[in-house]
Amino acid sequence: TFILMGSVVTDNHQMSDSDRVQFMASGKAVNLVASFIVARLGLEIFEMNDMEHFQLFLLLLAIMVCFMFVFAQAMMDMASSSPTSAAPSSKNDFKPKRTLQA
Repeated sequence: TFILMGSVVTDNHQMSDSDRVQFMASGKAVNLVASFIVARLGLEIFEMNDMEHFQLFLLLLAIMVCFMFVFAQAMMDMASSSPTSAAPSSKNDFKPKRTLQA
């Protein structure tokens, strides 16, 4: 979900390249910390002798995240297709900052 949110922010906002890199790097750090927290809490809650419950916990967590991702993607598609959307109406509105020279 953090990947999706990061994509929304970097795609829909006017950011400089350095701001975009800093935002993406901070997103990676948040993902890393969140993974450690989930693993640590899961290992504290479940018994170490039987890892089957911990594996089920991780599986259910992954399925929940997948559903949240699909739901968020559907919401973004609905928002971009609405006539009152603030997003550009066509993909041809993109203008690069610099042009490549041969």
